[in-house]
Amino acid sequence: MALDRRLEVHEAMTGRYGRYILTEATVSAVINAVLSILFVVALFLGEREVAVRALIADALPQSFMVALMAALVPTLLTQRRLRRGSIPGAPRFLPPRRHPLVGALLTALGVTAVAFVAHRLLLPALLPATLPFATLLAGKAVYGALLGAGVTAFALRRLFAGDGAPLKI
Repeated sequence: MALDRRLEVHEAMTGRYGRYILTEATVSAVINAVLSILFVVALFLGEREVAVRALIADALPQSFMVALMAALVPTLLTQRRLRRGSIPGAPRFLPPRRHPLVGALLTALGVTAVAFVAHRLLLPALLPATLPFATLLAGKAVYGALLGAGVTAFALRRLFAGDGAPLKI
């Protein structure tokens, strides 16, 4: 039964809704890359080099906010589009598993915890003690884009999976 369910979800994500999710994830990637750049400029502009420990501390708010917005906004927009019938071939309503804000907060907290541990363990081992501002800017933009796209795709897959009933799309 669980395998059948996973196959149905996989079919829905790669088939009818795959393009929709890819489009939303791409939009999220661009928005989150730009926002990440803006925050790096606001926090570190004027500094030629930034300490890796500052980057680790900055990982908490960046990861939380990117994950929260990347889960919440596309979910709310998609729910509105479903109600309006503007997603071709989609049902007009998919009951959420929980309130979108609760789901987004849980997702953001989980992502932030994992991201903080990953930053704390990996960055000091992989990077020098300080980074040039331009390198930091590029790295934060890529991180924001990848995180935003991944969380958006995750959130929309959960939304399209409905409330756990067999997915018939």
